[in-house]
Amino acid sequence: MIDLQNISYSYPGSRTAALRGVSFQLAPGEKIALMGANGSGKTTLVRCINRLLKPSGTGSVDGYALDREEDLWEIRRRVGMVFQNPDNQIVATTVVREIAFGLENLGLGQAVMKERVESALEKFHLQSLRETSPHLLSGGERQRLACASVWVMDPRYLILDEPTSLLDPQGREEIMVFIDQARHESNAGVLIVTQYPEEALDADRLLIMHAGRLIMDDLPAHVFSHERKLKSMGLGLPVEVELDRLLGSTM
Repeated sequence: MIDLQNISYSYPGSRTAALRGVSFQLAPGEKIALMGANGSGKTTLVRCINRLLKPSGTGSVDGYALDREEDLWEIRRRVGMVFQNPDNQIVATTVVREIAFGLENLGLGQAVMKERVESALEKFHLQSLRETSPHLLSGGERQRLACASVWVMDPRYLILDEPTSLLDPQGREEIMVFIDQARHESNAGVLIVTQYPEEALDADRLLIMHAGRLIMDDLPAHVFSHERKLKSMGLGLPVEVELDRLLGSTM
């Protein structure tokens, strides 16, 4: 379980805290969506989970403490992170090398590595692009590659920071399908940061951040029932929720 208690963080030179006393838990197999306006602290929070940033407060991943340097490797092995811009995490010269890159540090045998890489290529529909340079791929293909490179490591938790924000509707749908397939097949816990309320509808919980604080943590249906509060923070409702309310008000 990922367990965060009273997590706070301030960037050097800033007078305003980016995170203020955030607490929540993410269990294996659970899917949590995280929403909030720009600057609310979403990206800061997810970067604290795998210790790209070092917060104050108490946090752990499967019992490994965020504030213990000797636990850092185990935390990052368990927590796979996909960034908003896939170019920020792609390092290899071909698709197949990018997927294999992380596995090389796990000490796996060649046969096991090859099996995992081929499985990832198939699952994320990248077989025909295996020898292609990542920088020649479309935005959707690069994001699929980023997801494949994380999935192949078999993390216990998937943390995705707005993975669909740069994609067209078809690309967004493809990524969400892949995420849900990976979750169900490996029982991974999923935390997805999103600006699209539709992507939060099937989450087990929806978290809302505002000004560095976690102000809502509930079932998506309950959160979306607070229309006025959400819109005051610049957040919208899923289209189907808006339609249901519109139709309900005219009948």
